[in-house]
Amino acid sequence: MATATQDRPKTRTQDVEAAAKAKDKEKAAKAKEKEKAAKAKEKEKAAKAKEKERLAKQKDKERAAKAKEKERLAKQKDKERAAKAKEKEKAAKAKEKDRAAKEKDRAAAHKDGERATKATRSGAGTGPKSRGGSSRPAGGSPRSGSPKPTVHASGWIAEELGRADAVTRSTKRPTLAASFTTRDHDVIRRWAESRGGVPADVRGTGDGNDTGGAGVLRIEFRDEADRLEDVSWDAFFATFDDSDVDFLYQEFTKDGGESRFHKIVRADA
Repeated sequence: MATATQDRPKTRTQDVEAAAKAKDKEKAAKAKEKEKAAKAKEKEKAAKAKEKERLAKQKDKERAAKAKEKERLAKQKDKERAAKAKEKEKAAKAKEKDRAAKEKDRAAAHKDGERATKATRSGAGTGPKSRGGSSRPAGGSPRSGSPKPTVHASGWIAEELGRADAVTRSTKRPTLAASFTTRDHDVIRRWAESRGGVPADVRGTGDGNDTGGAGVLRIEFRDEADRLEDVSWDAFFATFDDSDVDFLYQEFTKDGGESRFHKIVRADA
């Protein structure tokens, strides 16, 4: 009996110690769990910071790439602008060169025309008689005191070129200031060039080339306003023939002066 009595307090002490140990163990487990959670939170926080830094770097990289692309496009645009300016300058120089060449050709044509007209007039003293039966020698303008040109039924130019049958007189009588109509290319060209005229069309009405497609046809003289655009004779006559028109012209005024009067008229007018 004494032994049983002595063991009872010992058992109570053990229970207290076991409970304390269990409590300490539980407390240690909670502390460990808390520490684990803190570490996980810290790890998550570090991961978020790392991701934020990565995104910031990526954004900076994209911004740098955009800036580089913008700079490349700006350089390309400047290069294209410079190329266009250079091409425009080249076209302007070519246009000026072409204009100078045409002006030179025009001056030469005018000079040749004047020479041909003088030769025609000086060599036509025995031309056909006028209606009154008298014959007047060809010569210069009345302003210089020279006699008037002789009246020719088909005009000086057509008879000189042997194209009298290609010309129709528009006036009833063969007077000095008679007007004529023709479709003959040689007659038209001689009439124009002898007066310093060149083939042209109204600016903006044609294709702007020398191979065809002229617009509203005109004969341009050197002292006219620059609203016309020169074309080649080939382009002029191509459009002229396709348009079914006649060239109405006058060689002299009634006082014997050189006339530039001309029109391009409908054939049925």
